[in-house]
Amino acid sequence: MTPEHRLLLRQLADALLQEKAQILDEWVRAVHEERRIQSSEQVSRTALVDHLPKLLDTVGELLRFESGEKSEVIGEDARKHGSYRWEQGYNLDEVVRELMIFRSVMIRHVISMESKHGPVPQEVRLVMMERLHRLLDELGWRSTLQFVHEQQRSLVRANEARARLIRNVSHELRNVLNGLSLASELIEDVDAEPVREMRDTLFRNVDHMRELLDDLLDLSALVNGQQLVRATGFVPTTLLNEVEAIYRPMAEAKSLAFHAECDPRLASVIGDQRKIQQIIANLLSNAIKYTDRGEIRVAFTPADDTLWSIAVTDTGAGISAEDQKEIFSEFYRVEATSNVRGVGLGLAITCRLVELLGGELRLTSELNRGSRFEVLLPLKYEKRSLPPDKSAVGAS
Repeated sequence: MTPEHRLLLRQLADALLQEKAQILDEWVRAVHEERRIQSSEQVSRTALVDHLPKLLDTVGELLRFESGEKSEVIGEDARKHGSYRWEQGYNLDEVVRELMIFRSVMIRHVISMESKHGPVPQEVRLVMMERLHRLLDELGWRSTLQFVHEQQRSLVRANEARARLIRNVSHELRNVLNGLSLASELIEDVDAEPVREMRDTLFRNVDHMRELLDDLLDLSALVNGQQLVRATGFVPTTLLNEVEAIYRPMAEAKSLAFHAECDPRLASVIGDQRKIQQIIANLLSNAIKYTDRGEIRVAFTPADDTLWSIAVTDTGAGISAEDQKEIFSEFYRVEATSNVRGVGLGLAITCRLVELLGGELRLTSELNRGSRFEVLLPLKYEKRSLPPDKSAVGAS
């Protein structure tokens, strides 16, 4: 670039900065008109613009340089933009759209330079546009990265707060359980009818609270990454027999048929038998709880050369498509079954256990026609045995 062209480039950068007020007004108006940036409606103009004049000054200064080596200077301003927008309640989509509008306004003003200051040589025009795009790319990348960083820090803090809450609640529940257990022991030998009724009610409530406490402690351990996989070889048929011995009587007590089968080709697997049994227990317990007539089926089969399948099928109430989106969330209860005992932790724990074991959890369900939960697990457990995109809950 000739000295004359360098001088012209500086003059154009200065001219651009002289339009700073117009650029900001145009940008604010466009942001407010963009309906997909709703958060801007809750932010004053002062708070919205705040750091942008300095940002524009930085862009103007950097346009003067003959290379993009100093584009890192824009980093601090860009990070501030991301932090401010997080504090102001923006979501990521709104941040990206706002930056796109900023780019459009800036480019429009650069293009209009020729009509105001006369013809611009092609070489100068190309250099200026190249530098501007490079700076705006840097701004967008760093601002978005900072926004995501703030979001991640907030999620970490929320998870830590949730873990503390679970620990505290579990501690309080443990104290209450100990007191109730002691009270039940004191009245165990009393035969008076009112006392017997009170004792039975007390026993039921203690059992229910103990189940809740166990669920809370399991969830706490999973959330905090304290659950370890202890993989050993075991025979699936033996596991199925143990599960059937517990859950067949529960199903038959509700006049439900119970079917259990293990494909003979499934001779042995390597995995954490205790956690797998917990997964099956959660699924069967739910199946029996939400089925009033018909049958319950549990089947172990090979899925392919590397995976085996655990399928639990029922003829119960079924789950709507809308509820299927949330059913694995913690404390989520389907409204139609809110009268059934439970707090909505079983499936959340099951989902996390399946992920921990490198598996996949699938759900197929239809209202009033039952549900089928299928767990796919590695025949031989290895850490990260399934790709990350397969380790989430899915519907098929």
